[in-house]
Parts: sequence; C-alpha cells; structure tokens
Amino acid sequence: MNRLLLIIALMLSGSLFAVRHNVKQDGTGGYSTIQAAINAAVNGDSVIVYPGRYYENIDYSGKSITVASLEAITGNPAYRDSTIIDGNHSGACVKTSGNSTIYGFTIQNGSGNSTAEQNYGGGLFINNSQFKLFNCIIKNNRAYGGGGVFVANSTVQFKGTEIYNNYANGGGGIFFVNYANAVFDSGQRCSVYANYAGQGCDILGVDTWTAIHILLDMATLSYADDYYLLFKKNSSTQPGYFTYNILRGYRQEVNHDLYVSPLGDDNNSGFTPDEPLKTITWALHKIAPDSLNPKTVYVASGIYDSGMGQIYPLAMKSHARLIGDEINRPVLINSTFFGNIHCVYRRNAIISNFILQGTENLKVGIMGVPYCVTAQLSNIDVIDVTNTIMGISLSESRSLTLRNIRLNNVTAPNNSPGFYGTVYSARIENCSFNNCYSYGGQIINISARDSLYVSDVSLTNCTVNGIKTLIQINNWETSTPTIYINNLLVANSSTQFVAAVVLNSKHTTSYLSNCTFANNSAASDALSITGKWNISNCIFSNNTPVEIGIPMTVTFQTIINFTNNLIKNFPLSVVISPPNIVTFVQDNLDANPGFTGTDWTDPLSYRLRHDSPCIDAGTRDITGLNLPAYDLYGNLRVYNGIIDIGCHEWDGTVNLENNSAPVYSDVSLAVYPNPFRSDTNINYVLPNKGTACIEIYNIKGHRIKSLDNGEKAAGQHTISWDGKDSFGKPCASGVYFCKMQYNNKSISKKLILMK
Repeated sequence: MNRLLLIIALMLSGSLFAVRHNVKQDGTGGYSTIQAAINAAVNGDSVIVYPGRYYENIDYSGKSITVASLEAITGNPAYRDSTIIDGNHSGACVKTSGNSTIYGFTIQNGSGNSTAEQNYGGGLFINNSQFKLFNCIIKNNRAYGGGGVFVANSTVQFKGTEIYNNYANGGGGIFFVNYANAVFDSGQRCSVYANYAGQGCDILGVDTWTAIHILLDMATLSYADDYYLLFKKNSSTQPGYFTYNILRGYRQEVNHDLYVSPLGDDNNSGFTPDEPLKTITWALHKIAPDSLNPKTVYVASGIYDSGMGQIYPLAMKSHARLIGDEINRPVLINSTFFGNIHCVYRRNAIISNFILQGTENLKVGIMGVPYCVTAQLSNIDVIDVTNTIMGISLSESRSLTLRNIRLNNVTAPNNSPGFYGTVYSARIENCSFNNCYSYGGQIINISARDSLYVSDVSLTNCTVNGIKTLIQINNWETSTPTIYINNLLVANSSTQFVAAVVLNSKHTTSYLSNCTFANNSAASDALSITGKWNISNCIFSNNTPVEIGIPMTVTFQTIINFTNNLIKNFPLSVVISPPNIVTFVQDNLDANPGFTGTDWTDPLSYRLRHDSPCIDAGTRDITGLNLPAYDLYGNLRVYNGIIDIGCHEWDGTVNLENNSAPVYSDVSLAVYPNPFRSDTNINYVLPNKGTACIEIYNIKGHRIKSLDNGEKAAGQHTISWDGKDSFGKPCASGVYFCKMQYNNKSISKKLILMK
C-alpha cells in the first residue's frame, strides 16, 4: 500500500484518486475495455489495467485521471510488456487533453489522430494537456507527424519510456510543435532510437517557443545529429530550441559505399554488390555523411515496394548520394501515404536514376528538396501518381539542379503536382510534364530569389480545372533575380484561369527565348507577362482570345522588348495595358508556324517542317540569351548560322510527311525520330569515300555502344539504334550523344530516349 500511495502521489502531483476502476478482459474486474473504465471515471480517479492485448483507441476526454498497468502497483516492469494498447491501425492509440497520466504499457500499431488531411500522433496524440508519460514502450506506430508521440500546446513529463520503430513523415519518434514543452527525467531516462521519418527521424521540434532539454539514455547515435534530432524555426523570432544530453548510441554509422538489392539482406554488410542490403532506408541510416569524400548508396534494379518491407520516405543525408542502376532503373512503389524521397535541410546530396510509380493518396508531396544547399535530382520518372497532396517541393533551396525529371499522369487535386516553391537559385533542365492534373494548384509554381535557369522543359496535355494557371514563374517579393527560360514547350494544355502561363520579373530584366506556346486554352491569355523582359524567337499559336496579355501593375512598370517572334493574329492578339512600355524591336510574324505533325498530343508534332516560316527567322545576335547548345529535341541550337523561332531548330531535314526520312545536300548527321521511345534512325551523308565510325555515349561521356565502323562509300547511309547498350541491356531514359568520326572530322548529335 505504501508503494501504491507513493506512485500515485508522484503521478498526480500529490492528489489521491477517489476511485479505482479495474479492467480485465474476462470481465471480472468491472470493465472489459479501457475506454469503458475511462468513460466511468471522473477527475482524480485511476484506471488499473490487467495484462492483455487491448485493441482500442482510448480517449481521456479531457479528464484528469491515471491509466496504469499493474506495474504501478507491483513495480514489476514485465507488466509493461504484457499490457498492450494496440491501435489496430485505426487511429491514435491514446488521445489526451487535461492533466492526466499513463503508466506501464506497450503502445503499438497506432495510425494517428485525424486533423484536416493529416494524421498526427500514431501512438499518443497529446494536445492542450499536462501529461505524464511514464515507463511505457512505444513502438510500431505510424502517422504523418509524430509516429510515436505528438505534442502540441502541452507540457509532457517523460520518464523511463522507450520509443523505437515508429514511422512518420516528420518526427518518427516524437514531434513537438506549437508551444509544446517537455521535461525529461534525469534519473529514469528515456530512450528514443531507431525511428524513421523524412526529417527528424527520432525527434522533431517546430516552433515550440520554449527550450526543450532532451536527456536520453539511448539515442540512435551517441551524439546529436540533425538527421535524427532536428529543431526547425518557421519564425526567426521564436525563441525555442533543443539541447541534448545522450549517454549512449544504439548504432554507429559506416563511412563506406553501400549496395542495396531486392534480393539482399539487411544483416549483410552492404559493402559489396555480392553482399547487398535489402532496405534502402536502412542503407541511408547506416551510411555516414562525409563532406570530404561523399559516399554512395547504390541501388540495384528491381522493385522496392512498401508492401514488401521497404520503408518510406527515403530520407537523404548530407554529403551522400543515392544512385539507382543507370540502365535498368529501380522502381519505387510506396503505399504508406508518406512521400517517396525527402531531402530536407541537406547539403551536397545527389539522387539519380529512379522510377516512382503507381502511388495513390499520398498525404504529403511526392518528393522534396526544401532548404537544401547544392542538391541534385536527375533521371527520375514519376508515373501514375494519383491524388497526391502535392508534387516536388523546392522551397528555399540553393544551388539546386533538376535534370531529366519526367512526370507523367500525376494528379494533385488541390495543389501543384509538379515543381513548386521559392528557390534561391536553381537550374531546371530537360524536364517534362505530361498529362498532369490539378484543380487548386499550378502544374509549375516557382518564385526565385537569386537566379533561375529553365531550359528544355515541356508541359503537354495538362489540365488545371480551377482558377490557377498552368505555369507561374516570378521573382520573390523584393528580390532581384535574373530568370532565363529557354527551349520551353507548352502545348495542348488548358486552364480555366485568365492565363495559361504567368511570368513576372519586376526588378531585373529576364529572358524568354526560343519557346513554343501552342494549342493551349485559357479564359483569355496564352501568356500574361509583367515586369522587365526580353522576349525573342518564340512561337505563340494558341486557342485563346489573346496570345499575350500585358496587364497594368500598381507598384512597378512593365518594360518588354519583343524580337523576332511568331505571334498568331499579331498585332491584335497582343493586349497592352497602360502605362506599360512595349517595344517590337525587329520582325514579329503573324503566320502558321508550320509544325510537322497534326497529333497535338504528341510533343514531336511541334517540330518545324522544312517550309516553316520560323526557319532562319530568329535574331541574328543571340549574345546574352544564355541558350543551351541544343534545342528541345536534341538538334544543335543554331543550324546554318541563324537561329530558328521556337523550341525546335530545323536541321536540314526535308519533311515529306511526319517523321519522314531526311534528304541532305551536304555532309551531315541526323537522328529521327528524336526524342524516341524504342528505336531511332541515324542518317549520315559522306561527300567522299572514307572511314566512318558511329558510336553512342551517355551524358557522362562513357561509350555505350559502337554502331558502325569501317570504310564507307560517298552518299547517304542509315543505321538504327534500339536504345540498348553493347551487352544488349536496355538503356535508361535520358540524354545520349551520337558521335560520328569521319576521316579527321567529328560530328555529334544529342539524342533523348523517352520510355
């Protein structure tokens, strides 16, 4: 009795409970469920639970009561293992508000308390409470925020509790937010380790407005690392922060490249392809960040499915690389409702060569690189992702590179399914968006602080049914970035908004060059543009009342120079509101652009015919446009000494019909179709007899395959490439180069393989 009175006094800060409600599953204790006893209890009461597995989601309903196992009476810690609150994946195991206590349980298989579109607190959801969490085991819970424990507007006393193997998008073990506070017992220390999340794997704090001193017996590592223990400030004025005192670590990281395979085993070392790990997340947790010599997780081809033990999201570390097989890219399938890949607050991280496929109902974005410095995403396909909350977050990143990212059939009903966020500096190259859908967000929505370079991007067959534009690119508030947009194709897409594309650069002159806007629909404008711009060599041929709208602005004046553009129904289709200054510097055409195709759903249809008025009609001086070496389709950006209008550069091909074979009058190298999906024809003409060698290289300069090598007669020759390497393995989607050596001459052509 003395032990009981002492424990009760500690738990209730000196108040003795009035009534003890016993819970036994066989019904002999007065109650057979914990919730029934809680419902009967009043402030000051206790609920004593006998051993058993209770499939419940209990709610304290604001009562100041204690719920305890027999450990509270006997002092025997074995009762916490045998007295289990199992949430059965149907909500938070425990939900509380008020002045209450839980003591001596295993709390598992919770899925969080639903709040708006997200679930928080898989094991415990603690809000507006003074709560004591004593001597519990919290494991195998899952939620968007706080897989194990979620704390908001509350103070929690932690003592003698283990929190491990919980899963979340943020705060795998514990998530503190919104005026949360905690007191960790220095005598009976807690252990928080081996939890999984996109950020703050063990503990995440966001805007607590108070310092939290974290005292742990065991953490994942023996020292504080922001991969596991992370505090974020959304407001620079809020005074909250974490301090740490950790006695020991659960594991050590390894400074070594690691290998992963669907046929691997997480008990392997992972140091060689012959001893691979199985779980990508385990490899990412295991690898050590090394800024001087970054290490790589190599992922073998195959399917990595959350239903087969893979853990999502994949959380990147700084100074680490996640590289899939380049030829047969790994396929990531995630049905956990969390994101696929998170790279948050990381430096010098690289993610390359993956296919993200078939995900539904993501409660967070597909992928994110927010608050990163020098991060790179490349050669990634996102396919058939439906009903996601949002697409790929770029927020507040610096020196970000997105290259060869392709989104096909991606829907985000209320937000952007594509790229979105404010960036300090970013390069976006060779990316495509096809058949993407949104109601409440743009397909692409980017604000730039310092610099933004967009090149070789296509957006086709996309739909925004709400009052949002397809693409919105602008400078952030008072920042003065220079924005370059080159080789952009926006085609066969529609929105109910006033404009299909909205661009703004109000402080610094930016450049829109060699872009094609065709067959798009909007309420009024194909392009609405404000600020300071030079627009040159672009095609505007849409199904909109106005091709280019230049609206009036209140706080700044728009100054735009138009040079050598093709504008349907020009000049009537350009609507200029005062007091904007618009100058048409050189020839701006009103003509049919002369595209090769008639299937407007196919991006290849927007190449130029041999008789197009856009050929050799561009600006003579392209200095300062920052154009890439190649056009959107892989041709040299300038052919015959004069640039064309639009995203395609005609390369001497005489199009008798769509995708017809080319006819040349001089030495040349041509590839058609390009881009291609399975096979492409390589046509070359030799003016004289000589030795010709045709080879395929990848973007890294590695030779993939030799197609032809030997003595050739003068004239035209054709050879095909089936998209396979010299070993007969299919090559991954991406950029390749066809190189021809002829006598002492070398000619190259960029190819784009799209699968």
